Amino acid sequence: SFDVYSFLVGGNNNSCIAVLGAGQIDKLGNINSTKLTKDLYLTGAGGGTDATSTANEVMVVAPQSARRFLDKVFYVTMSGERVKSLVSSLGIFEKLDGDQEFTLTHYFPTAKGETKSVMPMSAEEKLKDIQANCGWQLKVARDIKEVKPPTLEELRLLRLLDPRKEFLG
Repeated sequence: SFDVYSFLVGGNNNSCIAVLGAGQIDKLGNINSTKLTKDLYLTGAGGGTDATSTANEVMVVAPQSARRFLDKVFYVTMSGERVKSLVSSLGIFEKLDGDQEFTLTHYFPTAKGETKSVMPMSAEEKLKDIQANCGWQLKVARDIKEVKPPTLEELRLLRLLDPRKEFLG
């Protein structure tokens, strides 16, 4: 693994992106995958620390809830300095124009937070739901976009990549 990170991921011509999960993440992209409280531990960093320190850019993918998306994490396992985007179960957050904090740039129209409303939501209600499931004051892009569902062709290609349905179900 040292050789992979040293020669393939790191270096001056680095164009690699690391995709990580997070037990918790804050508005600056700091990741906590180690401790919830003084005595309650999570699984740990694994290779995530190596990935965040050597990759050119880091993307985090995590289910969104106010318990996981915090204003400030209790414990910093990995710095959010290189985390540029956060894809949640409700939307996509990005650090825009050198801002250190995330801004919501896209939302998934059919996804619902922990409130699990059965009624369809307007865009305004959707943003309120995303805020209710976020532990920091949400910044919303002026030109926020709705993520369109995948086309049948895109779904077909994904199924070809996962014929045993191990990842896509």
